[in-house]
Amino acid sequence: MAMGFGLPLCDTTRTNFTSNPDPDFGIYLTKATNPAGPWSAPVLVEAGKGLIDPCPLWDDDGQTYLVHG
Repeated sequence: MAMGFGLPLCDTTRTNFTSNPDPDFGIYLTKATNPAGPWSAPVLVEAGKGLIDPCPLWDDDGQTYLVHG
């Protein structure tokens, strides 16, 4: 499985995440408590072809959304 470019998302109040889009399979997410690692194994969070540019969004009420192109 070839992974796309991961864009790290760091928030001091949450775990650090990186999303890894694969246009053939979907969007994978990895996480770590320290940006230097260790990082978890990739988890498929949104299956589908052509999903690109993922970005988690944390709302003020605590809800989390995954937006993508």
